[in-house]
Amino acid sequence: MPTSSSPPIVLKYLWVEQNAMKHNDWYYMGIFCSVPKSNDPSKFFTPTGEDMREINKKLKAKMRVDLLVDEHDRPCARSHRNNDAWRWTWHHTKCSENHRVVCEAPLA
Repeated sequence: MPTSSSPPIVLKYLWVEQNAMKHNDWYYMGIFCSVPKSNDPSKFFTPTGEDMREINKKLKAKMRVDLLVDEHDRPCARSHRNNDAWRWTWHHTKCSENHRVVCEAPLA
């Protein structure tokens, strides 16, 4: 469990989870594709151009080993709010399921 000495990006993620993600459900994580397909979030792309190589050095998110994000069939990653099994281990998805989206959350 993260503590006050955790990297700021982890604390920010937890803040977003508790303040912007209001339902205990799956959320798209603002990830859109990986070329080539991969289960390493450091290789994923974001629509807004953030460098996932840098972000994931501190966030340390991962995909379940058998779940790959790609550019065609399963281009999105999702996380489940308040679910320790899926908070830091993401699941892949087709992006067509009826999930909520977290792209940016303003800090209060």
